[in-house]
Amino acid sequence: MLYSIISEDNIVEEDEMKQKKEVEINGVTMEVDLDNPYSGKVTRIISSNPQDYLNNQLGTKVKFGPDFE
Repeated sequence: MLYSIISEDNIVEEDEMKQKKEVEINGVTMEVDLDNPYSGKVTRIISSNPQDYLNNQLGTKVKFGPDFE
C-alpha cells in the first residue's frame, strides 16, 4: 500500500496498475481490483460506518453481477 499526495498515475507505470472499479455489495461501496469483468479483490472500502470495516476485509475476493444502467 502506498500513501502519498502524488497521484498513483505518476508513481506506478500503467502496466503495473490494475483496472479498478467501484461496486456496491450488500449496501457497501467498495473499490475492487478487477481479475475479470465480474470478480476481483477488495482494495478500498468506502463507508462511514465502522461495522462495514469489520464485516468486509481488504484483499477479500468478491464476485458481482453486471451493471444495468
